[in-house]
Amino acid sequence: MRIPREVREMIRTDHVVQVATSDPQGIPHIAAAKGLQILDEEHLVFENWFCFQTLENLSSNPHVAVSILNPGGENGYQLVGTVERTSATEMLDGHIPGEFERFGAIPQTKTQLQVKVEKVLELSTGPHADDV
Repeated sequence: MRIPREVREMIRTDHVVQVATSDPQGIPHIAAAKGLQILDEEHLVFENWFCFQTLENLSSNPHVAVSILNPGGENGYQLVGTVERTSATEMLDGHIPGEFERFGAIPQTKTQLQVKVEKVLELSTGPHADDV
């Protein structure tokens, strides 16, 4: 799906976005990220220090929803798609306190996600029909 112009314009501003993933049983998980960029007319790309749950979910279920809201937070868009590529761009030299005990010897990485957008929906706190 081609990302609509008004959505591309909103993405060009530096918003915090929410990234929804789910595990194989359908249990949802939400992460926050910054630096959302348009790769081309159908793809988004961004990177973040995603938590282990987000990355674990993506390894078994690549479907995501990314929400972006206007400043003030009452309306925006939900971009639904599939992660086509993940790549580690940075790695911590050491561990976050308490993480070793929970996850073992897995250093936290900054991960870049490339998402093919399949659907764009309106997001609003007021009445709306989802369609853009």
